[in-house]
Amino acid sequence: MKRRPTCCTVLTLAILTLSTMAGCGPGTEEKTKPAPTSNGDEHQGPHKGHIIELGRDHQYHGEFVHDDKAETASIYILDKAMKETPIDAKSVTITIVVDGKPTDHELAAVDPKSGKTAHFRGDKKLFEAVEEAEKNEKAKARLSVTIGGKPYSGDLDLHHEHEGHKL
Repeated sequence: MKRRPTCCTVLTLAILTLSTMAGCGPGTEEKTKPAPTSNGDEHQGPHKGHIIELGRDHQYHGEFVHDDKAETASIYILDKAMKETPIDAKSVTITIVVDGKPTDHELAAVDPKSGKTAHFRGDKKLFEAVEEAEKNEKAKARLSVTIGGKPYSGDLDLHHEHEGHKL
């Protein structure tokens, strides 16, 4: 005997279908949303950091890695396929806004080869600023980077739970 789907089943399927159909189409404002990764966690990149979308079609991504042990914060530049992509930049910038006051933090290029790198690391001051901003629900952070002469920026979610702590 064949069972008919319940109202709840039909409603759940309808919601799932609509949510997968929503996206960044022409004429719609692009919203920052997590990018899918191959490791099954759509918020997590290859270095187990939080993903920041860069570019209209998510052409690039920044991966924010917060290292409690070393007291550093890093950004890895990734391509659309979530692979490291070295860029010609000496630094990237994270702007943290707490109580309406913005503070810029420069992350320096790490071990550039032929003038390019995909890894940028901040100092202890950035690490401490991120730690402090996490405590303020209204705090915001934004990554700014220039790739191929074109500026890109994306929001970093400071309040996203990740691996036992907030980012």
